Amino acid sequence: MASQDLQLVLHAHLNHASVAANPQELTKHLQAFTRDWKKEPSLDQFDAALGVLQEAKRSPNNLEMVALWWIGYVQDIVLSETIDTFSVDLKDALLKAVEPLAELVRNPSATVVKRAVQTCASIYPVVFQICCQESAGLANLWGEYALRIKQVVLGHLGSPNEGILLAICKYMQTVVQIQSHSQRNSMAHDSETLSLNKIPSTHPFLNPTVLQHESDALLRELLSVIQRPMISSTVVTAIINQTSALQRARPQFIPAILGTWTSFLKPSPPPHFTPLQIKFIDKAIRIQLLSISKMQLQPPQLQIVTETLSIYGVKYSGNPLSRSQQQQLLHPDDDSRRSSKRGRSSNNQDSEDLELKRMKQEPESRSTNTPPMSAPSGPPTLPGPPGAPPPPNIPPGFGQNVLSQINITQLPVHHVVDIIFETLAANHIPHLFHSFL
Repeated sequence: MASQDLQLVLHAHLNHASVAANPQELTKHLQAFTRDWKKEPSLDQFDAALGVLQEAKRSPNNLEMVALWWIGYVQDIVLSETIDTFSVDLKDALLKAVEPLAELVRNPSATVVKRAVQTCASIYPVVFQICCQESAGLANLWGEYALRIKQVVLGHLGSPNEGILLAICKYMQTVVQIQSHSQRNSMAHDSETLSLNKIPSTHPFLNPTVLQHESDALLRELLSVIQRPMISSTVVTAIINQTSALQRARPQFIPAILGTWTSFLKPSPPPHFTPLQIKFIDKAIRIQLLSISKMQLQPPQLQIVTETLSIYGVKYSGNPLSRSQQQQLLHPDDDSRRSSKRGRSSNNQDSEDLELKRMKQEPESRSTNTPPMSAPSGPPTLPGPPGAPPPPNIPPGFGQNVLSQINITQLPVHHVVDIIFETLAANHIPHLFHSFL
């Protein structure tokens, strides 16, 4: 319970918010409440906060702002480590929240719907944990969230809004994970320890078999989302990441999930995806495959993982992938670029050597066909006094025969220099030749 002084402050924030004259003032008081409430989380102000939400319905301009604040407040409550999960106060608060949550999930604002669904996903594990107690009096709480709220949320599964659709898929992942059995090779975390294993065999209303059947059906529904016509790459990538987390928590789902992944891209991806979108989806699958390969897999799971990795050219035997195998899986373009570069380098080297050999032979053949120069007539000309050298006498069309068919930009620098030397020497221009040395 919060201290008396803090309770007074929190109630004052809510009172001021309910009579705020404008949205700016309303936002200020709601933010102040959230800030101070987190200092000592409690349920003392729950009814007053619910009253602010009810009051906001009279002012449509403020309803979305207050609704988002209240949804966040409820989520803070269920995620708080200070509030006792098994307290009567929390159970009562969750029952009071059912009707407002159901209304907000049906709200015309896509932002409100998305946030409400996200909060329902956070509430579901808490409700399951509470209801695992052997008490028939908890059946009402279970019915409100496992039946009523679940039905309202899944009713939006056909929504064209990507944000809402992804929130619902996350909600489905949560339900599937909780309503399934945990196995010995599960990679469990605190949030993943809730499973059908927690239900006592003598529980008055929770039937593990029925819940497992519902979980299997929801998983099939979740995987079918990425097979919808014209589904966006954003949704596909998000579901791949969500179902990857589900595989780590529930390895028994690996065959079904990996089979859906591979059938999505193989033999050919949906035609409406761009090459870049396909590349991102393929990269997401590769990353998740690497994560799954680090698990201790049972024979059926090992078989499907081995087959899937073989599609990507990686040989897998159940042992952790080597560094080179990880590189091959995550960065296949690097290997193809390296092999392509090696092929181009070898081809370029061969063509360069042939070109240089042809260039060397061309001046020799041209010099053998050149008639001998006639001896000069008259007395020899004596050299004059030293001065500036005469301009070089470059023959017309110099270098065109030799260089016309060579792409200089594709040759290494040392070959370019060799070509220059050979050309200058072959055309008998020694003063330019020696100026390069």
